[in-house]
Amino acid sequence: MSFVINTETIGPMITQMVSDITGSVAQDLQGCRRTAGFWRNPGFDRSAGDGKWKETIDLTYLPTKQEDIHIKMEQESNTISVSGKSETNKTNPADVNVFSTHVWSKQIKLPKEVDSKTLSAKMVSDILVLTADYKSQEINIEIPNLD
Repeated sequence: MSFVINTETIGPMITQMVSDITGSVAQDLQGCRRTAGFWRNPGFDRSAGDGKWKETIDLTYLPTKQEDIHIKMEQESNTISVSGKSETNKTNPADVNVFSTHVWSKQIKLPKEVDSKTLSAKMVSDILVLTADYKSQEINIEIPNLD
């Protein structure tokens, strides 16, 4: 079997394919900012407003199935390690299929005021939401008898 490559059409096809891929990545990251080596939505929030600690990771640009997400609490460093595998398949205008696999990870330092034993995670659409309770900060105050 032999293949005939037309040099007049292969160059523009490769140029178009590279342009499509780089343009797609640039478009996907539009509206995000790079923070600590990870793309984060500017709407990032660390407080749930209900007395709980909250961290959100927007995976819209790294579509990851829930079963491909791994979360580990490292007690010694009080750090949460979140990692996952994202697979995408796109067809560009030249009918070339582009299949990509991305392995990503993020380390989140848990504030010392947060109780790591109450840590929970859930997916809401393409957003991973981590929540935990704050440690009880009770202060005992003795009130003298006023009689």
